[in-house]
Amino acid sequence: MSRGMIVGFLILASTILGLLVSVAFGDPSGTVFFVAYGGVGAYLASRRPSNSIGWLLMATAWGLALGSVRVLASPEALLADGLDRQTIVAAWAQGWGWSLAFIGFLGLTLVFPTGHLPAGHARWPGRIAFGALIFLAIIMAIGPTISVTPVGSPVTIDIDNPLAIAPEAAIWALVPSPSALYATMFGIFVLGVIGLLVRFHRSAGLARLQYRWLITAIVFVAVATLAWAIATFVLSLDAYGLAWVAVVLAYPGVPIAIAVAVLRYRLYDIDRIVSRTIAYGLVTAVLFGVFAGVNLALQGVLSTVTANDSLTVAASTLAVAALFNPVRSRVQRVVDRRFNRARYDAEQTVAGLATRLRDELDLPTLASELDATVRRAIEPSSVGLWLRGGGR
Repeated sequence: MSRGMIVGFLILASTILGLLVSVAFGDPSGTVFFVAYGGVGAYLASRRPSNSIGWLLMATAWGLALGSVRVLASPEALLADGLDRQTIVAAWAQGWGWSLAFIGFLGLTLVFPTGHLPAGHARWPGRIAFGALIFLAIIMAIGPTISVTPVGSPVTIDIDNPLAIAPEAAIWALVPSPSALYATMFGIFVLGVIGLLVRFHRSAGLARLQYRWLITAIVFVAVATLAWAIATFVLSLDAYGLAWVAVVLAYPGVPIAIAVAVLRYRLYDIDRIVSRTIAYGLVTAVLFGVFAGVNLALQGVLSTVTANDSLTVAASTLAVAALFNPVRSRVQRVVDRRFNRARYDAEQTVAGLATRLRDELDLPTLASELDATVRRAIEPSSVGLWLRGGGR
């Protein structure tokens, strides 16, 4: 069996096993994350086996799959002795899985987009940070306590690690709590993101476009996570409501952006995707505000006439439907002007040419205007105009 066949078999086996674990024992969001990160990672590892990015994505997927494993025991049962084997494994997997995910995330910030550590002075700090994170993950795996969030519990609790090594040893007194260890790991990951931003700022040409894809995906993740945190901890809304749906949709964007950047497929479409995403997000927010405002206004006006809310809902829906196209067009123009300037300039050029030639019938004038427009738009080295000959 050749080396390529062995690598392909390992990738396939790891992906299938992780998917089964995620579907059977994890929550639905964990399954979505594993499919996104594991699927893209397996594809990149099979296409670019020498590039570490695919393998790091697969490690991240496994961390997300383990971290999302459901712990069905109650907090009281977890704090007591005599847990069954399945609960022990589930508790350890959930308590340690995010450590592996942090290792994968940090590795991606260090080696993107080449798959190797950056050259120069940044190489040794990257090695130290990656080694420190692996050390903390090992401490988390064999330490005396782990953090677990049981199903239905709003808080995380620290329990005895069922797979701890010499939990009574005096050296463990020097180890911080799992929450402090996770906070340290997150701080190291933030340093990796800062290093990624520094390299993006110094990049140019094709590499800058690759960085822009990943940076854009990270920004969307940060915005979605911030919205979820505000909705959950400030507004006291359901933690798994609409804001969580935005998080579930945003996180898979990271491996997709990485795949586009590594394979350089449709690399130049980043401006269009960003402008479309921002535009439709703004349109959704505006129309939702219109729907809510019209609905509340009509309820106040019609409350003395009828108690049926169907009329107000129908009127609000009609108002939103009538405003969709005008609002979308207006918002898209404004957003394109800022985030997709090439498309905006092209539309302005075409519109100006159409206005000037609307009533023009002189052929030499038409040819001259077309020649000038093409030269301004794309600056070619030469322009040729072919005219089909007529019967006379």
